Amino acid sequence: MDEVSANTVVESLKNQLGEQYPWQQTVERLEESNFTTNKQGSIEARVLRNLQPLAKQRSDIDQYFKDPIVTAHKGEFPQMAAATRDYLTIPASEVAVKRLFNTDRELIELRRYALSAEKMRQLMLLRSMYN
Repeated sequence: MDEVSANTVVESLKNQLGEQYPWQQTVERLEESNFTTNKQGSIEARVLRNLQPLAKQRSDIDQYFKDPIVTAHKGEFPQMAAATRDYLTIPASEVAVKRLFNTDRELIELRRYALSAEKMRQLMLLRSMYN
């Protein structure tokens, strides 16, 4: 896959996740480190605080794709954590697996010894599709 195709896929994924997990923008002010000499209640401090630029906000989905070590910062990406829980879930137990093998064993009982291997495969596939 070339770089253009990869970028297209990533942009498509970002758009899809952005629609499914909408981002609520919050307005934050930059740190007031430049204004520590002024008292909090002084008129100058309030005027300067209102004049300082707003911090540029980005969706955490965008940040996720920019950060190379996303697993180390999973607490910083709540939308991506929700998407991960939805799409990359792991079954809590192996009950479904045992059930699948038990039903397949029922197909291979002695009464069905005359079925060909191809018919057995088809029956097993049909059963797994409709269960």
